[in-house]
Amino acid sequence: MQSILLKFIFIEIEWYNENMIVFVDKETGRIIGKINGRKHPTHVLKNVWIGDKQKTEKIVIEWKRTGKENIIQKIKTELIPLGISQNGEKVYRRVNKAVNIKRKEWEPDFVQKDLISNIERGKENIFNFKYNFKTKKLIKKAIKKN
Repeated sequence: MQSILLKFIFIEIEWYNENMIVFVDKETGRIIGKINGRKHPTHVLKNVWIGDKQKTEKIVIEWKRTGKENIIQKIKTELIPLGISQNGEKVYRRVNKAVNIKRKEWEPDFVQKDLISNIERGKENIFNFKYNFKTKKLIKKAIKKN
């Protein structure tokens, strides 16, 4: 009887944080950059920076689960084997199927939830705002008219 040696390799799992990262000028509150998306590994949160660290502040806006789920429908393409052609090649038929996917809802853990959600969805441009360090809120910039 043969024995089998099993080796277990333990990999340190790096936790992903759900958040948006915004970089702001410390003096003016002008937003100088943001990192898109909500899933960032811990090392990104610690090490990534836009601009001069002495002059910019990193604002991390956490996202949290709402406890709700919604169902979205996506189209999944499958290849169904039909047989073999006269040339000896496998022949497939492409079939599109609607698939329901459950998706957990997330929301920003921030005073201005709707605004941050709109920025995330592309309905608002974050560069049209500046950050107020006293109120910890984004404020719409005044539009200059020529």
